Amino acid sequence: MWSYLKGSQEVINEETMQEQQDISDVDRINKRMLEMQEELIELLRKEGKIKESNLTTENRSIEENTTMLRIFRQERSTSPFSRPIASSAPFTS
Repeated sequence: MWSYLKGSQEVINEETMQEQQDISDVDRINKRMLEMQEELIELLRKEGKIKESNLTTENRSIEENTTMLRIFRQERSTSPFSRPIASSAPFTS
């Protein structure tokens, strides 16, 4: 029984590590998206196709999406309903 619980903890640790990696990947992608957006904005500004007032709304929405993803991931990782109960598996047939 002890080895089963230890194995379950290892699975939970692996899932947590994967979730942290997913968050890191999203952060890296969002950073690159912002860099590309800034490059595009600069090009559009040079061509006179974009106004300064349009920029803040777009940047804010990306930041809000990133924040919402972080909150979702934190809630999911701390929720007692996010993972199966480890002790239920030995009793299944």
